[in-house]
Amino acid sequence: MAFSGFDHRLLGALRRADVTWSRTYVLQRVLRAVSGTTLFSRHVAAVSGVAGELPRLQGVLANFADTAQPRASLLRALCAGADEAVGRAMAQWGDEPVLVRAHRTVSGLVAALDDPAGHTPSRWKDLALTAAADLDGLAPHLRRLVERRFDTAWAAPDGEFTPAGLDLVADEVACLVAAADRDPHTLAADLAGTHLSGTHLAGAGDAASVRRVLLPVPVRYRVAVVVHGASTLARISALDPTAAVSSFADVEPLGFGATGGRLRAFAGRVATPGQACLVACEVRAVDEASAARAARRALSELLDQYAAGHRLVVLAPGPAAFVSAVDSGKSGVVLPRRQSVDRAEPLVPGWPSALRGGLRMAHVARTTEAAMPATALAWVTLEACGLENRADLASALSLQALRQQVAETHQQLHQAAAEVLGDARARAGESRRRVVALRRALERCPQDHPDHAGLRARADRTERELVAAQRHERLVEEQVGEGVRLLGRYARCDGFGRLLDLNTWVDVLLPGRPEEDPALTTARTALDGVVAHTSPLASHQVEEWSTRLADPRACAAWLEESRRRTALFLDTLYVVRNVAFHSGRFRTAGDVALAAGASLAVDFALEVLGNWYRTSPGSAASPSRVVSALADRQRAVVSRLGKRAKPLYALDVARLTGPDDDVWHRQS
Repeated sequence: MAFSGFDHRLLGALRRADVTWSRTYVLQRVLRAVSGTTLFSRHVAAVSGVAGELPRLQGVLANFADTAQPRASLLRALCAGADEAVGRAMAQWGDEPVLVRAHRTVSGLVAALDDPAGHTPSRWKDLALTAAADLDGLAPHLRRLVERRFDTAWAAPDGEFTPAGLDLVADEVACLVAAADRDPHTLAADLAGTHLSGTHLAGAGDAASVRRVLLPVPVRYRVAVVVHGASTLARISALDPTAAVSSFADVEPLGFGATGGRLRAFAGRVATPGQACLVACEVRAVDEASAARAARRALSELLDQYAAGHRLVVLAPGPAAFVSAVDSGKSGVVLPRRQSVDRAEPLVPGWPSALRGGLRMAHVARTTEAAMPATALAWVTLEACGLENRADLASALSLQALRQQVAETHQQLHQAAAEVLGDARARAGESRRRVVALRRALERCPQDHPDHAGLRARADRTERELVAAQRHERLVEEQVGEGVRLLGRYARCDGFGRLLDLNTWVDVLLPGRPEEDPALTTARTALDGVVAHTSPLASHQVEEWSTRLADPRACAAWLEESRRRTALFLDTLYVVRNVAFHSGRFRTAGDVALAAGASLAVDFALEVLGNWYRTSPGSAASPSRVVSALADRQRAVVSRLGKRAKPLYALDVARLTGPDDDVWHRQS
């Protein structure tokens, strides 16, 4: 997996600005959490942050008070999960008033739902309505608390905050970033570019400046998209006072004012034969990409009205959007980001017939643009695969999360090493280009010219910078490039950088032993050298998993925590399915991030099944049997880890979620 937290431009800017380890770590962790290419277990939807769980619970409570959906047992599970998130925050941040009030509200609901004799369903609805209002009133106070804690962490010197403390701050900020629908690519570019100078990044008192980049104040955007299926949409302003419609030839009615010329150029590029028109509306958003998504969503909901009036007509917005900031006049064209490959392969040839329906639903869910329906369809996908048992699925996925995160440490170490090497080469290349340019300028400048002395001084300074950059490039190549090569001689990879045997990487992460292979000792020494030069997130992941693999009880605690958070997410998916399909709700707090997490969760479950069936071709086990077996294995692994004291030399991480029942067969 790759995401913008390892962008060499961003990390290079942070490095040259002397941004501290903890600041860089927080920024990288936030970027990873909101990225659509991250692992499910790392995604903001799965971290169960209090800034994500409480607003989501508030929406569920309001719906329960209105429709009695979801059922009380599910509501109780969500309340308990939100209360756990509050408890984690209180463990780090103490008895902050907003957290104390949130705990009182949510724990009171849990107690009421646990006592059906003392509360009738109608009383539950009254309690839910009161609690929803309480949580809604706490939302701005919670945001200010997270912002204040971010400011404190940003101003603190390295070492003052523990990694766990930084994790909490980063995860809660990521919840706010995701709720605002901040575009991850735009965010990384803003952090690396002109929105933050090096002084801002490096200074001690500039947390507010950094926050303004992470969480900009929403501004007004006017957005135009193509709508296929009709030449005009009558009375659209009656449905939305900001909406307007026009032909491709005359865009004046869309109301873009000074940016009308650029809009006309856009209209010329997207003009299409057949029945189509341009439709515009106004939205508030934190960046252009977010504005495009918000406008497409708003216009899609407007089209519901027209589709109802013309049952044989398909009305659909086109992919491109012209976005213009109302106040500044800055404009641009936003296109959807879509991944592509040269050659597409099935995940596993010969899937069991029981999975065919699930695969169809997974594809439909992934191509559904509306957030709530996409989330609901993600749960339908799991149901179609026969994975209705949320408790077993959470246990199985937590086991796979361990395997996946261990593999991720290797991938992201290599990405981080490539970033360091790339940045060093880029710096040296830029210095060389500047030296060549200044030499040419000196050759053309007469010695008696008044600018000659200054030009000579600049050329000399740039020559010294080039020497330093080349020295740094050689050092990085020796310590990082050579270290990666030595590491690869033991933990060998294929041509795409994927480990041939995950257990070889596990060996490198585990503590050394006197009788081990000398090549393993060399690889572990090389790893230490590489980690010393890589970015904070990559180096901390290596340290984190080295510690867990050496400490069975810490590993068991992590597995259980992962299981609980996954169970809460799956409960949320099921609730959204009920709310969307039974109550007809199509918006809720943080639903865009939830939809992204739902897609990742489905991919995660299919990866587990794919791993099983790929290593056991022709297996007759149904998907539900596979997940049930893995859930039993997770419980057995946790139990055994709780009784061990030695590092996990015997655990076969590579086959942890495969069909082989014995995952403790390696030499201990």
